[in-house]
Amino acid sequence: MSGRLSLMIWNNWIKLVTEVSKQIGLTYQPDIIVPAMNGGLIPATIISVNLQIKDIRPISVGRRQRRRHLIYPELGDIGNLRHKKILIVEDDALTGLSFDFIKKLLLQKGAAEVRTVCIFKYKDLSGIDYYARAVKKFPCYPWKKPHFGDRAAN
Repeated sequence: MSGRLSLMIWNNWIKLVTEVSKQIGLTYQPDIIVPAMNGGLIPATIISVNLQIKDIRPISVGRRQRRRHLIYPELGDIGNLRHKKILIVEDDALTGLSFDFIKKLLLQKGAAEVRTVCIFKYKDLSGIDYYARAVKKFPCYPWKKPHFGDRAAN
């Protein structure tokens, strides 16, 4: 994985997600998995199977530069979170701002504990609970364009 132009191969991807699932399983048993759409959906599915978690509640966050805003669910209602342990899942993390935004929202809604996982994190980023690889450049994923850019609310 030498840079943005290297294509992430599905078999390699599954191995990395399985590896990070094992890390999580050693220290944390979440009640709910919250994939950050769209990149978190695929790893969240694999992690949920590996950890046998059936409660999955996706969330979508838009961004404009360093500001984050909720896109889905529109009013932030993802059900009762009181006293629940939650795992937020993303494919990668460059700044951690989306994780921070989602984590704050879930804690405000009564979550007991919120941890984060991504498959690739930027090498200098701290504050991610679980990750498979720290990198300088992210790979091209089979399911998304290299640069989504800013995502606006509807």
